[in-house]
Parts: sequence; C-alpha cells; structure tokens
Amino acid sequence: MGSSCSWEGRAIAAWAAIALASPAYSQNGDAKGEVQPDLPADLVVPSAPALSAEDELTTFTLAPGLRVELVAADPLINDPIAAEFDERGRLWVVEMLGYMPNVDGTGEAEPIGKIAILSDEDGDGRMDARVEFMKDLVLPRSVHPCLDGALVILPGQVLFCRDEDGDGDADSTEVIDTFNGGISSPEHSLNGFERTLDNWYRCANGRVKYRLRAGQWERAQTTGGGQWGITKDDLGRIMFNGNSDPLRGDLFPSAYSLRNPSLGNLAGMNRRFAHDFSTWPVRITPGVNRGYRPATLRDDFTLNRVTGTCGPHVYRGTGLGEGFNGDAFVPEPCGNLVKRYRFEIKDGLGLDAKLAYQGREFIASTDERFRPVNAFGGPDGGLYLVDLYRGILQHRLFVTTFLRKQILARGLDKPLGLGRIWRIVSEDHEAPEAIDLSQSTWSELVAALASPNGWLRDTAQRILVEEWEEAPFVEDLLIDLAQESPHALGRLHALWTLAGIGSVDRDLILAAIADPDPRVAAAAVRVGEEYLSTGRKEIVGAVEALALRTGDARLRHQCVLSLGAVQTSVGDGAIARILTTDCSTAEIQTASISGLYTREADLVATLLADPEWEEERPGRANLLKQLARCVVRQGTAGPIEALLRMSSEQGAAQGWRARALCAGLLAGRSKGPKGGLRPVMVTSEPKGLEALAAVLGGDGPATLEAIGWPGKPGLPEDLVIRPMTPAEQGRFERGALVFRDLCSTCHQASGRGQAGMAPPLRGSEWVFGSEERLVRILAHGLQGPIRVDGKQWDMEMPAFAGSPEEVASILTYIRREWGHGADPVTAESVERILEECGPRADAWTAAELDTLR
Repeated sequence: MGSSCSWEGRAIAAWAAIALASPAYSQNGDAKGEVQPDLPADLVVPSAPALSAEDELTTFTLAPGLRVELVAADPLINDPIAAEFDERGRLWVVEMLGYMPNVDGTGEAEPIGKIAILSDEDGDGRMDARVEFMKDLVLPRSVHPCLDGALVILPGQVLFCRDEDGDGDADSTEVIDTFNGGISSPEHSLNGFERTLDNWYRCANGRVKYRLRAGQWERAQTTGGGQWGITKDDLGRIMFNGNSDPLRGDLFPSAYSLRNPSLGNLAGMNRRFAHDFSTWPVRITPGVNRGYRPATLRDDFTLNRVTGTCGPHVYRGTGLGEGFNGDAFVPEPCGNLVKRYRFEIKDGLGLDAKLAYQGREFIASTDERFRPVNAFGGPDGGLYLVDLYRGILQHRLFVTTFLRKQILARGLDKPLGLGRIWRIVSEDHEAPEAIDLSQSTWSELVAALASPNGWLRDTAQRILVEEWEEAPFVEDLLIDLAQESPHALGRLHALWTLAGIGSVDRDLILAAIADPDPRVAAAAVRVGEEYLSTGRKEIVGAVEALALRTGDARLRHQCVLSLGAVQTSVGDGAIARILTTDCSTAEIQTASISGLYTREADLVATLLADPEWEEERPGRANLLKQLARCVVRQGTAGPIEALLRMSSEQGAAQGWRARALCAGLLAGRSKGPKGGLRPVMVTSEPKGLEALAAVLGGDGPATLEAIGWPGKPGLPEDLVIRPMTPAEQGRFERGALVFRDLCSTCHQASGRGQAGMAPPLRGSEWVFGSEERLVRILAHGLQGPIRVDGKQWDMEMPAFAGSPEEVASILTYIRREWGHGADPVTAESVERILEECGPRADAWTAAELDTLR
C-alpha cells in the first residue's frame, strides 16, 4: 500500500483511545436502574457452535425452487461486511476485523481491517485466490471498484485508491471527502456506494454523493437516508433502511428536494415502503438485544419483528428465475434470515412493499451465527449474501446486560475471523460463461446496456462514462440504442450514458421524449433539463404537452419536476397550467414548489388571475397554503405583503383562497428561543386588514394577531436569552462533542432529524419542555409512537448509558443550540429525577411522559 494511507492507524487510533476512555461510552447499553430479567430457567436454548461453511449450508431453509452455493469462506475471508464485483469478475470484500473483538469492544480501534480482492482461478464458481488491496485499516466500511482501483469509505474519510501497477495492491490514495464518525458507533455513519443512473455514487447514512468529472472528483448534497446499505431499482429509485424499518426510499431523485430550502423535503422522499415488519425465524432467537421486552420476542422466543435490518438489495438479475426481478431482499442478521418484499404500484406513483411470504422467510438458518449483513448482485445474475458469521452482532454502545449474559454463557464471543459469501440461484440455473468487461470492445459495452442483468447494464454504463475516449462511432451506437433498441431499459441506459459523456443534443431529447414507454420518456425529460434550463421554448413546450396528455402519474410528475429547472416565467407558466388540470396530491404540489424558490408569490398571482381557479377543487387550497408557507419562511417583506394584499382582495365566493393563503402565513412562522411563534413581519401596517378579517371570518383574529410591523401596539418583544454561566458553557461544549459523535447521525447535526431514523430536535416542543421528560427519555429510552411538530413517529430510541453529568451536558446542548433558549440542565437535576423514577425495565412511552409537561 502507498505511504499516503498511513494516516489511519495513528490518527484514528488516537481519537478512539480518547473516545473509548470516556465514561460516555459505556460497556453496555443499560439505562441507570433498568431492570432486565434473565431468560426463564427452564428455557432450552440450542447451542451455537461455530460450524464449517459446509455444515452451515445444511442449516438453511430456502424458498422453493432455489439453491444456495458457497462462493467464499474462511480462512480465505475474515469478518466480511460488504462486497462488490468488478468488471473482471473479481470480488472485492471489506473485512472489519476490529469490530467487537469481545463483548466490551476493547481493542476495536486497532488497525487490523482489510479490503481484499478475491478471484476464481479455476472457474468453478468458488473464489480460491486472494490479494490484499488495503490493510492496516481501522473499521473499514465500504468499497466500490472502479477505474483500476476503488472508492473506499473509512471512518472519517472517503478515498479513491488506485492500483497503479496491476498487482492488486493500492499504490496511491486520494482523499475525496471527510466526515465525522465511524469509530464510536460504526453502524451510525457514512457507508455504502450505489452508482445511480445519472452517474453519481450515492451513499447511505450521509447526505452526500460523488462523481468523477473531467478527471476530478466532485461532491454534492443529497437528502440522505438509511442506516447501513443502499440499493436502487431499474428506474434508479434509491432505497435503504434502518434497523427497525426494513425498507424505505426516495420516489424521485433527491436533488429536487434541495432546490427550495423554504419547502423542506418533497413528498415521496425517504418514504416507508414496507409496513409489515414481522419475522419468522426457524430457531428460537432469545439472543437479541432487548429480548426482555414483551414486543421483541413471541411467546415461543422467536423474533417477533425486525430489529437489525440492513444491507438491502433490489434484485435486478436473472439467476433466480422468473418472478424475482424487482423484488427487494433485506437481511435481518438478528433473526438469522433474509426477507423478501414484492413491490406494488400505489396510486400510480408510490410503492408498497408486501412480504412475499407469510409465516416463513426467503432464507433462514438454524445457525445463530448466520449473520447476513449485505445483499448484492453479480455478473452471473445470482443473488449474493455477505455472511459476517459470528456470535456477537450488537455493538458495545447498545449491548444490554440481558444480551451480555447470553453472549458469555453460550460462548458467542468467539471464535472471530470467520465469514462467508453465499450465492442463491434457481435449482436449474446454469452459470453463464464468465464475462470480463474490462476486455470488451466499445461495441460490446454498448450492447451490454440492454442486458436483462442489471449488474451488467450498470457496469457497462460505468465503464463507458468513466473511461470514455471520444469516438464518434460509439456515440452513434449509443444514439441508435437509445432510439431503436427493443428493450426499454436498454434505451434508458443509453440515454444516461450519453448524458454522462456529454453527448446529448436537442434532437435526441425531442425524439426520446416521444418514446412510447413512459419510463424512457421520463428519463429523457430529466436528461433534457440542460436544455430546459436555457428556456428553449420547443423543449419546454414538448415537456408541458407530454405532462398534459400522459396518463402515467410518474411521467407527469417528472415533467413538473424538470420544468422547475427553467426558472423563468415560461417554465412557471407551464407548471401553472399543469397544476390547473390537477394538483390533488402532495407529491405534485411539492414537486411544483420545489423549482419555484423566491417565485412562489408570483405563481400565486398567476393562479388567482386564472378564472379556472375560482372553483375550489381537490388539492388547490393546500397548494396555496404551501406556497404561502414558503414565502413566510423566506422572510422577505415584499412577497409577504403581496400575499396579504391578494388575500384581502378575495370576495366571499373565493374566501377559500384567502383562508388557504393565511393558513400558510401562520404555518410558516418560525419559533422563538423558548418555543413561542414569532410574528409574520412586514415593513408597515398592511392595507385592507379589515377586509381580510371579513373574508376570513372566525379565522380573522388569529391571523391579524400573527402579523407584525414596526410600531404595532402590543407587539411582543423577542424574549432575551439568559447567558450561560461558565459552568453551563462548559457543559454545553461537552454535550456538543457527544451529540456530534453519538446523536447527530440520526438526529442530524442540524437537529432537523431524518425520516425513518429520528424526529427533529430543532424547534421541538419536547426539547423546549420539561427537563423531567428529557432526562427520562435519555436515561431510559423512548418507544413510539410519539408526536413531534404535528408528525407521528413510531420507533425506538435506545437509552444513553452515561453519567448524570453527561446526560445534563447533552440536554444542555440541545436546549441551547439552533437558536434555542431553554434553561440548561444540571447534573443535580438529573440525579434527582432518576432517583424519583427508580428502577425501570422498559423505555418510556409518550403517553406516560405527557403528564410531565
């Protein structure tokens, strides 16, 4: 390995030594005083000896018509957590050898991790040779082979490492990006690479993506999502999950959700797809972290619902046979199983993931050490599973006494350094001849874009884009494929390949927009945004016409999203005409607003001037409300005053419009330092307030009270925030460090939370409210449902096993960060509250805490 990689073992180990020495990083996840009963004395738990790969193979129960094959096993690989194939058919494996070497996690930061490249030298389908691409790593997380090297995620850094001389060893390293985390809580930090259709590399558990352009790596923001692992379907929709939320995803590219900061996330982003969380292990599973809680295990001591889902994969291959393509496979290592979900279209636009089986799983094992942690595809069309194969799975931050006792009693803490990779195919599957795309001609790569195997399509597109050499005949081949291929997915990949090499023109876009397959037409509309952004009227007109005539909800939605790239009255007028025909869903409303940043009031004026908008129809009132909310959140007086004027001008017949706009004005108000709502400020007393009050009727007084201007009688002054004492400031700063390392991966550094992971803390009534509630939540945990800022969250927050001083530090931080002005919390208060609570076995519920406001 090149000398440029030498930073990991020293810098990270030093950091980790400090972190691990802190009492905040407890050896178990017990809350102070939490009572955790033992397993029943008469319960017989099957032993879990470490088996050979051949013996483990006999423990599987698999869906009918399929077979499991061993691809790689210890000692060839050790502690694998992720794997990917390269274009030569070699298997790159991330080995997190330092993870939980014992139940206390002692020595976890030792630089012993590796990234290995496996190859099948004799062609029998099983890996038999190994080269170490990188070694001496601290808890390596992800790898994605590309460009004679690989993208790699280590704690705190994203790297591009290249093998300069072809010997399989990384010779040079380029730091692409840095981030916080990855040591103290390995599962709660940036991981995973999924190459998107638009030629970026998207990651899980972080709001970033990367791409190589003109020889330079670029970084861009995403809306984030997921905990461990990331995948996509044939249309490029990104999917991910959390430990207790098996399948979520984005219905649309996240870039659209970032265009209008006043809007927030688009409807359809980070959406829950799977709603049935039940699990069906084939052995009893008492060795899960909170098995003592009634909802975790059934009466027969099998896992009741998911608690550790990770590493999802949308299958896009051919090796499983008919009926599997497009299904999602979700590992659940705590239950020693992999789930299978089938997608159904919901309301023409959404996705609903249904369990493929009831009372059973896609694959499950009677071996407690079967730990599937990632699923992925390959060049032969099979479904591959990364099996960490070990007893200890739960990280030390969250290991409860209940689980700790079982680990030690049953010897699950050893041996270490095992691991397997499994392939699942149909019983009659015959392995195709090995393909080496690195030796393929340009023509063969173009042809592979139409392969029925998604792995081949993705890999061919990557090579064509990243290793492109200007060759007109290849462009011609791609254009022919985009226009004439009988395979819709081939046409779609050809379009995105042409976009990636910068060979898209007006004629190609206009032709592709007319494609009879709505999936291809939607891709063409998105690829054509470069021309839309120039205001080319023929392109804008073609997209508007397509949106008005199509019966496909997803295609219509894409047209509205892409018209937002025009950012002129030409594009806004097209959006207005589309909304006039139908704006009944939250998805179409937020899609239209996403491209209107600072022009929302102009669209309101356009809509209100249209006679078609005199009639109230489904979705119209909410669209006006959301537009007005964005205007207020931007805080510019001119547009706010324009909305007030337009509202006051509405007659009785159009009172619904005034009420909708004023509801948006109220909804857009920000919170003051202690949680109270600030007034909507304008430069002077607006005209027509009496007329507005008359139109609003019963809603008038609240609206008029919320409007403020200089000199308004009774206007409340902003509450002055009491400065913190030096002791409180020190506590705040210590809390900031712990929050950054333990809390921000779910609640986000901004405090805004993340769908599927954690609710917002910023502006939350729970944060401003009683410290009695906050101390109980942090010390004992919280189990949903809970309502935060009008939205319901249903998940579990684990207890924080820190001292009273550390609890006080975190709470002081969240009560004084992000403009908050609530009183700091003292260690003495924490001790008093915990003493009053006494021992507690279960996490708190919102209903229990409601009495402590």
